[in-house]
Amino acid sequence: PIGEIAQEQSTHFLRVALIALIAIIPAMIATPVILWRWRYSRTQSTYAPKWEFNKWYEGAIWTGPIVIVAIMSYWLIDSTRKLDPYVPLPGDELRIDLVGLDWKWLAIYPDEGIAAVDEIVVPVGRPVSFRLTADSVMQSFLPNGLAGQIYLMPGMVTRLNLKATMEGEGRATQTQYSGPGFTTQRVALRAVSPEAFEAREARAAGEP
Repeated sequence: PIGEIAQEQSTHFLRVALIALIAIIPAMIATPVILWRWRYSRTQSTYAPKWEFNKWYEGAIWTGPIVIVAIMSYWLIDSTRKLDPYVPLPGDELRIDLVGLDWKWLAIYPDEGIAAVDEIVVPVGRPVSFRLTADSVMQSFLPNGLAGQIYLMPGMVTRLNLKATMEGEGRATQTQYSGPGFTTQRVALRAVSPEAFEAREARAAGEP
């Protein structure tokens, strides 16, 4: 992750994966143990055909999943609130109007008066507010390293707010099948220093 949104998503994924192991690891350990202990050739194993209930086993079977689901539900609600793509981030935001074309991205910087095809550059430390739409068919914008996936539809505008916390390069990927060229709709999404971003603006505007 090179952005705070992607970092929070990564943290959420890792903690959910780790707590899920509480349910997975015992089953992975118990399966070979049970198979070995009650194998066909082991004649001294206890045979209890009328056994049907044990309150301690039953309590353990239900308590574990209930606790795990409760914790994961809390994390999900908390992350959903914090990672709402429509909520603006505090600060002087950079506006980018992004249009999904066949099969390329058109990035328009309305306040700077510049536009670029298959080139998306954002400054480090400054909130970025994307307004997204598609030109022909439904598409999906995935800014790897900066935020999660969000869909684009013709005639509609959706929003995505993010911020880069360090210089680096992610990848703007189109993940929705939209025709034979959609696999090539993957371009660099660069996070650069504020100075480098201003220099890029000046070059695009034709300033010396």
